[in-house]
Amino acid sequence: MIISMTHLEITGLREILHDAVQALQGLGVTHIEESNPRERKGGKSLKTVALEEKKAAERRDLEAIENMIKEMVPLVRSSNISADKKEYLTDPQEFDSILTKLKFDRDKLIGLSKEKTEMSAQLEMAKKYREVLKILPAVLSGSQATQAVNYFAISIEKSALPDLKNAFRHEINGTVSIRTVRWKGTQLIGVVSFPAALAEDVKDVAWKQGATEIILPSEFRGKPVKESLVEIERRLSALPRKIGQIDLEISLYLKENAPRILRIHQETEDGLDRFRILGSVAESKYLFVLSVWVPTEKAQAAMSALKNRFRDLISINEIEIEEWHKEEIPVTLKNPGFLKPFELLLSFFPPPIYGTLDATFLLFLTFPVFFGLILGDIGYGTIMLAIMLWVRGKAGASEQLKAVSAVGLWCAGWSILFGFVFGEAFGNLLHGTLKPLWNDRMLITTEYLILSIIIGICHIYLGLFLGFYLGIKEGHGKHAWEKLGFILFLTGSLLALSSQMFAPGIFLKVGLVMIGASILLLGWAAGVAGLIEIFSVISNVLSYARIMAIGVASVALAEVANEFGGAGGFFAIVIAVLVHGINMLLGMFDPTIQGLRLHYVEFFTKFYQSGGREFQPLQKRGG
Repeated sequence: MIISMTHLEITGLREILHDAVQALQGLGVTHIEESNPRERKGGKSLKTVALEEKKAAERRDLEAIENMIKEMVPLVRSSNISADKKEYLTDPQEFDSILTKLKFDRDKLIGLSKEKTEMSAQLEMAKKYREVLKILPAVLSGSQATQAVNYFAISIEKSALPDLKNAFRHEINGTVSIRTVRWKGTQLIGVVSFPAALAEDVKDVAWKQGATEIILPSEFRGKPVKESLVEIERRLSALPRKIGQIDLEISLYLKENAPRILRIHQETEDGLDRFRILGSVAESKYLFVLSVWVPTEKAQAAMSALKNRFRDLISINEIEIEEWHKEEIPVTLKNPGFLKPFELLLSFFPPPIYGTLDATFLLFLTFPVFFGLILGDIGYGTIMLAIMLWVRGKAGASEQLKAVSAVGLWCAGWSILFGFVFGEAFGNLLHGTLKPLWNDRMLITTEYLILSIIIGICHIYLGLFLGFYLGIKEGHGKHAWEKLGFILFLTGSLLALSSQMFAPGIFLKVGLVMIGASILLLGWAAGVAGLIEIFSVISNVLSYARIMAIGVASVALAEVANEFGGAGGFFAIVIAVLVHGINMLLGMFDPTIQGLRLHYVEFFTKFYQSGGREFQPLQKRGG
């Protein structure tokens, strides 16, 4: 539901402007509109607020604090410690001492973080050196007879190794050998040995083939391999302890100081928000004017709070909304808890225009049903249910993940329900045991297709009737008549097409009359564009056949997996499990994509008017 908004104009003495903005931020329910001085009435000379030097200095200090904290924020937030509630930035005269303390915090934390990064890099390189030194004895023993042999260590992708060896054979006039060991993932570490005179050519070829040279530290050069390995092992033992000590020092420092740093960060952003808002305020020599939007249900409480605080120093007047274009009115949605997750599916669009329709409830009614009709399997639906419950448990404070899991649970529930309707659990795995309420989809493809088309007809009709209603409600007569024209064309087409099955004479004649009337109506209401678009209504309906097509494809793939499993043998069962796994993934993504497409392209285009402005209230961070 789109919340009703109230438009207020707040006029007050210029000397309380900053206190008024701070009070509005404390209320947290007002969207402050940019004032245009040239549009003001009554002969008042208004201009955009210009900051006094004292306030300008305060803003600069806040920006300096913000820049100081910005470097620490990722590290501080990673500690999962909450900000405290104390207010630190109440007195601008203390900003310098706060900035000094924050500089110490930054230098401490960034210094420790850099030290940890350097030690982690040393640890990684020490592990590489160890692998190189393990290979080296074999390389050296294979070239003892020749004194003029050189070598260097490399890292390279496994897939690039054959090309490297081939390049050495064809581009180097001499014997080049390479020994490698597996490093991490698809990466290899190796030692290349070659005649010393060819050093530059060998390294050049290796570099062109994507190899990266591993340069051993100078203290290891010329040392016996065994001694070098002992030193490397000592480092590998010491570095993790040192990294652990740094982690502990960072953790202890954050435990003591992160609440303060995070709270100052919140206050700084709040203060900068207030200064940014001042650019939306118009003022004269003695007065300021604020234009704000507030949800109607909260407007009276907000006005009372401001009046109680500022008494006669401010005046609040309600402005008639008719003076504004609806596109300019900020929009916020309010839905019951079970509907709210479906707002996520609308977030890919701008908000609906104020005064039109919030499609959240419609998505709740039909999207999970479409999803269930496509997946329609007890086994896959149960696995999806478990996955969504796991996501919900891991969501933590993420509202987006909570919404995804909630929508997913509805989709899983409908999938299980339609699984009973079609008698499917991992395809035909339980056929003979599980009795369908209707029938196996592979045996009723025609009926399944007809059902999908009927659903499409009903969905398109609903969208067109909603478009007609909104056109009448908003006074857009031609828009309403255009939708009525599409309704007549669709109805006439259906009557004409069904005339052979029911009443050949009457249905065909009435259908043709309705089609003719729709063409005339669309030509008048929408012109050539309406006539061109007329056939898209039929293609929109036919698009719902994808429900049947993807559903049957899912069943067929499940049956292929079951045939593999029924063949017996370990590998057959492994293949069956893999195919079911692939089908499960497709069964989660395909119905989502196709279900959303049917809503966004076929359904929403009939009535949904996005393009509204998001309601963005001035609020304090951290409550």
